[in-house]
Amino acid sequence: MEGLIYLAFWGALYFLPSIIAYSRKHRNAGAITVLNLFLGWTLIGWIIAIVWSATSTRPTKVDVVAVEGVNADIIARAVAAALVAHDARVSEPKPLPAWYEDKEL
Repeated sequence: MEGLIYLAFWGALYFLPSIIAYSRKHRNAGAITVLNLFLGWTLIGWIIAIVWSATSTRPTKVDVVAVEGVNADIIARAVAAALVAHDARVSEPKPLPAWYEDKEL
């Protein structure tokens, strides 16, 4: 029984980078798990996996697609407001940045 407790403890410690990645909903959680599984036994592989799992989970690029009959400025304002709200982690969006206030719809 004691051996099973040690196995569970070391297993959880070994897969800590994967646990962190999945709990943070990291977009590369699968790749982090594969790295952790195959190279985690080396100290450098485990360190790379844990650092990678702690990196930002924000989207880095937003693609805006033109929709017929919809003004591109309206889409841009909606995307900007959504990104500001996402960054602030609040349910109510903040005002648009000052650089965008001068745009007329």
